[in-house]
Amino acid sequence: MRVDTNDYSVNPRFVGRRIEVRVDLEWVIATCGGVEVARHRRCLAKHQSILDATHAMTLRMMRAEEVPVPPLETLVEERDLADYDKALGWRDGHQVQAGERSRLPVPGPQGPVSGPGL
Repeated sequence: MRVDTNDYSVNPRFVGRRIEVRVDLEWVIATCGGVEVARHRRCLAKHQSILDATHAMTLRMMRAEEVPVPPLETLVEERDLADYDKALGWRDGHQVQAGERSRLPVPGPQGPVSGPGL
């Protein structure tokens, strides 16, 4: 969490959640749902990073517990790149004259629709 120009660590189990931060002349205290997730002596110097050792240990433990997730095997439709050449007016590496430009087929309820002007 950032207070003024300083960054203070937070219990990594609460990263990404909404926290409430209270700041006074001595302390920077963060809570999440009434649970204290960070307490640091306030640093009045500028551009400092203040790290609680227990936050660093918790992060190391979380990384050790991390279970690798296999990649999803999702099929993704691939379009022939020649379709883009046609849409941009290119054929066999040369630009087609204006008026000869072809368009990409428009998908309909039963699949792509093709024909003159489509």
